[in-house]
Amino acid sequence: MEKLNIKGMKANPKLAPSIQKLGLSYFKTWLTWQCLKHGIELREVSTWYPSTKLCSTCGTYNRAQFHGTMADLAVRQFNCPHCGLSIDRDVNAAINLQQATDYTVLTATE
Repeated sequence: MEKLNIKGMKANPKLAPSIQKLGLSYFKTWLTWQCLKHGIELREVSTWYPSTKLCSTCGTYNRAQFHGTMADLAVRQFNCPHCGLSIDRDVNAAINLQQATDYTVLTATE
């Protein structure tokens, strides 16, 4: 899970209505509780971890594909200029988050 600056996201007039509808603060609390209940480790990575900009196959940082926060949301496909991987950006980000090594454990498992 990415650590999100929800307060900052709500300050953006284009994102605020969607953020309020999603109830992200409640979702994080619910997810943490569910992970504790079922013995699943929940990890949180930095807001600045480039999960959508890294190739999940070769690790290349693809700066050219993404230009700004709002432009990022419009681009749904990740294309790696190095290894040629073409994958849904959310799937790519999920794989990168799973492989992240710098994170905080929110729920511990035994």
